[in-house]
Amino acid sequence: MPLIRLRDYTTTPGGRERSGGPWSAEEWRDEHLVPAFVEAWAGGDTLTVDLDGCAGFAACFIDEAFGGLVEAVGLRGAEVLEALEVHCRDEPRVLEDIERHLTEEMG
Repeated sequence: MPLIRLRDYTTTPGGRERSGGPWSAEEWRDEHLVPAFVEAWAGGDTLTVDLDGCAGFAACFIDEAFGGLVEAVGLRGAEVLEALEVHCRDEPRVLEDIERHLTEEMG
């Protein structure tokens, strides 16, 4: 099962957009999450995303990274949700936020 760790990109996630400073959700999504997801999807695999080991997340980071993933890969939110396994033992509430953002993108 393919695996991507946010802490391999940064342990201090930033804001929503690249223009807002370093370690943005937009940059991580476009340069790391989307390519890993597309590769896993093409191979019929589930992508495991490990968010542990970071110093917290702004709500806009989660929204941009995961809500924006749906649009970036051109799939329905339900399809993306089924193809991801997200781990975040450090901040379990983030898992609910991710599911909500993907569910909102199902329309």
